[in-house]
Amino acid sequence: MADSPAASSRAGLRTGRSPLPIVAMVLAVSIAANIALAAVLILGRATPAVGAESFNKDAWYGVFINNNEAFIGHVASADGQYIKMTDIWYLTLSATDDQGKAIVNPAPDQIKTNINKLGSGLYGPKDQVQIIRGNIRYYTELRNDSPVVTLITRCEAQGESCPALKPAPSPR
Repeated sequence: MADSPAASSRAGLRTGRSPLPIVAMVLAVSIAANIALAAVLILGRATPAVGAESFNKDAWYGVFINNNEAFIGHVASADGQYIKMTDIWYLTLSATDDQGKAIVNPAPDQIKTNINKLGSGLYGPKDQVQIIRGNIRYYTELRNDSPVVTLITRCEAQGESCPALKPAPSPR
């Protein structure tokens, strides 16, 4: 039987070396690759903070929050956790008829946008907000000739409360 093909092929497989070192090496390489992949995923998830030096202190910014609120103002400081804004304005929407009654289902051209200065409310907050970065949907630098910035600068120069903005034209 020693000369049978089955016995001789099994004998050829036995080289005297154990397959354990090869398995251990493959396992070690696999673990190292998984650790490296996990590190890349964890470090890639952390977004680099945009510091205050990347904001133009003279520019107006619109910061849009996760709960659909929006603030318009100047970015005073920013770090990895917060953006602090000053000279804050915010928009409110209303739809009322000529008698001042609320319109239940207003058309787009019946909605009035009002601009309000932070601090002018009943509870009298300071004119600054500190926003947690995780609550920000996005922010954008506004042009100096944008309608909202033009209205804000006019209101600040005149020292008066701002009137309602004109209703947006209905989309066609």
